[in-house]
Amino acid sequence: MTQLYRNTRALRARFLHVVLWAATLGFVALALFGYWNGPEPNSWVVGAILAPIFSLSALGMEWYLRCYVTALQATQDGLVLETLSTFGRTRTAVPWADVEFAGARHDMSEEDDAPTVDNTAALLRVRGRGLLIIDTTEDPFDSVSLQRLLRSAHRT
Repeated sequence: MTQLYRNTRALRARFLHVVLWAATLGFVALALFGYWNGPEPNSWVVGAILAPIFSLSALGMEWYLRCYVTALQATQDGLVLETLSTFGRTRTAVPWADVEFAGARHDMSEEDDAPTVDNTAALLRVRGRGLLIIDTTEDPFDSVSLQRLLRSAHRT
């Protein structure tokens, strides 16, 4: 196996994932305890409003984790993708025929005085999975080798 990419920033995504679920549980608890034990009849409303908002955010983060590539290895038969999941990581073997390099993205603030973070990412389109995000902001990704492997695999 040839290592094409390894992500060192995955803990940041995992941290946000945990924070969103903890906030959801906290607002659910606030709503329930406020409803049963609150000094005022409407003291539970804040939790009841914010719990679904944070719950939707946490569910969106669940989807994002499954699109966020943490490792990419090339084999003779295809790619081995490693993505984050709710608990731990998931490794998936994908044949070359199902993989397409969808390009690179470069996001940067256009304001002159704004502090900027130079975010870069490469995208893979995998049949049955949609787009996968390869965060190249701090970690090197050998996209030239991947494209060469994809071309040679699609020729055969």
